[in-house]
Amino acid sequence: MKKMKGILVGLLTVVLILSMVGCGGEQTKSEGAAGEKKTESKDNGDIVIGYIGPLTGEGALWGAMELNTVKMLVDETNKNGGVLGRKVVLKSYDNRMDAVETTNAANKAILNDRVVAIIGTNTSGCAIALAEVCEQNMVPHLTTVATNPKVTLKDDGTVRPYTFRVSQNDNQLGAAIAKYAYDKMNIKTAAVLNEISSDYSVGVTEVFIKTFSSLGGKVTTTESFKTGDVDYRAQLSKIIATNPDALYLPANYKEMGLASNQVRELGFEGKIIGPDCWLMYELFTIATDSVQGATFVTSVNIADPSFEPFRQTYHELYNRYPDSTNAYYAHDAYNMILYAINKTGEATSEKIREGLETVKDLDLITGKVTMPASHNPIRDAYISVINNKKFEFPEKIRVEED
Repeated sequence: MKKMKGILVGLLTVVLILSMVGCGGEQTKSEGAAGEKKTESKDNGDIVIGYIGPLTGEGALWGAMELNTVKMLVDETNKNGGVLGRKVVLKSYDNRMDAVETTNAANKAILNDRVVAIIGTNTSGCAIALAEVCEQNMVPHLTTVATNPKVTLKDDGTVRPYTFRVSQNDNQLGAAIAKYAYDKMNIKTAAVLNEISSDYSVGVTEVFIKTFSSLGGKVTTTESFKTGDVDYRAQLSKIIATNPDALYLPANYKEMGLASNQVRELGFEGKIIGPDCWLMYELFTIATDSVQGATFVTSVNIADPSFEPFRQTYHELYNRYPDSTNAYYAHDAYNMILYAINKTGEATSEKIREGLETVKDLDLITGKVTMPASHNPIRDAYISVINNKKFEFPEKIRVEED
């Protein structure tokens, strides 16, 4: 009996020791030199990166392009020996373009799967939710196309230390199209139709109006619709009555196509202008003649011949071309993470954050990118004009920090 008791005590002791050490192969949170938390790499050497975005629902087309691009790049990285000689593992999460789902996904990615960095998500409301979770857990986050200034900026005006933007923000995009419209397109009056329930649409509208008015332009009226609306004729009739030179339409390609069809049917002959979000060939399944000549600003010239190797590889893998800025921004985001890991020589969350802070004139697929203290990149933008169901890019402009 005494011998049996001794055996049991010994077993219990071993169990207690193992429970204190932790489960093998899983990341742990440990204290750094200054007492800060830092996400450690997995015991088996894998570097785990997360992607959060809409993989089902209305935004799935964008999410799929981003995720497919990152998957392709992760595979290429591993075929070439990984990063610092270690394998990269990608974990993906569907946020259904919902802020609550984003928070849940972020907690799972960080607390359960122990990711060291996150790419995504591609709407501003979701990106803000993601930024808050990432800051609480000290994990860097690169948002692809979320453009609201609050994604990288807190309410008190300070920069979110763990969130970095890959695309330009509303301030940069709204100001760029306002200046181009006034200076180069000779547009002196404009009316606005925006999506009142969209942080993106409202934010980029505010900047457009402010910049356009400061240049001497006049906004004749601002009309709005709610997410899910498909008939804008009442609002467009009010807009046409003010006789503007142009209709400013800060909306996604679907709403832009519907609104363009309807405003032309109502007899509007002015110009149609906007920020990004129109660069989707799916637009032409909704509208064709009505969007002819429509002009907008974007950070990616998808007609650039240098993109052809990426486009062909993507097509071979997924049987379609990456005809959206989302794919290119996801490409940039992943390579910025690789740069940060190689720059610092470590794959912890804190070192990746430190590395991202040093990005200066980094050659990425979309061109040279610099990450200033605002975490809003300094990079080129392009004016795009729709011509015969194609996107043309007649002019490149440098968009500086807002």
